[in-house]
Amino acid sequence: MRLVADLVRGKDILIAINYLKFNQKQVSKDLEKLLISGLTTGNKRTESRSYSSDLFVKEVKVDGGRMLKRIQPAPQGRTS
Repeated sequence: MRLVADLVRGKDILIAINYLKFNQKQVSKDLEKLLISGLTTGNKRTESRSYSSDLFVKEVKVDGGRMLKRIQPAPQGRTS
């Protein structure tokens, strides 16, 4: 995911969506959905419709998600 995010960081929004649309990596579809969602949310928040040619991808963060704690049941109600 970080490789694809580095590809679109700092690009114009329409160019970034085109990069993701034609990229072969599987995560590019998820990132494309995220950019389109952000674009529509930004247009809904502002009263005036801003043209997407003025917009660019300022920041994309890719962090690790929550870690699940795996427990192994042991005898007498203990876990290890």
